Amino acid sequence: MKKIILIVLFLIFQSSNTLAEKIKINVWNSYLTPPFYDEESGLAADFVQLLNELATTYEFELRSIPRARLNFYLSKQHKVNYKDPESIIGLKFGAVRGRDFKPLNPYFISKAIKRIDVNREEQILKLLIKGRIDVTSLPRTSINYLCQSLGLKGKLYFSPQYLYSFSRHIIVTPSLEKVHLALLKVVSKLNENLRWQSILKK
Repeated sequence: MKKIILIVLFLIFQSSNTLAEKIKINVWNSYLTPPFYDEESGLAADFVQLLNELATTYEFELRSIPRARLNFYLSKQHKVNYKDPESIIGLKFGAVRGRDFKPLNPYFISKAIKRIDVNREEQILKLLIKGRIDVTSLPRTSINYLCQSLGLKGKLYFSPQYLYSFSRHIIVTPSLEKVHLALLKVVSKLNENLRWQSILKK
């Protein structure tokens, strides 16, 4: 005899926990095809109805939503701490098309980490917020600016460990030797320059 296994996700939303009032729990169902879902009926609805008949402390409410939206809701509780490439195996990695990530390339090739390419950095952040990717790596200066301009401040989690670090350089043509020396004097003291520190924060 075939068995149908229904997988649903329970999330408890705190409510007033009195003796007269049941604790409300949302049941999120992302299976939007029969037999699990059919308008207001289906296996998911029948299962939740049965739960309500049997439960004495909880009141279950079914919410059928697309998988992408469920991923978005889950991403608000999902934090990825990068340690090494193996720590993000199985995840979707958002990247700007053409950008190279040498430590991760073997994992992209083997499909152990799924790389999803877009054209611009702001598209990556939008995919991350919508739950369509799990993780990305962007220059800290870029992501700070984008979070502010896109209204995402406080909505993203930053792993304490970077994928890698790098420096920015000024390239000067050989004919500008004096300019090069002048720039060296300025750049070598930038870390102590309060005006520069203010610019970085901005």
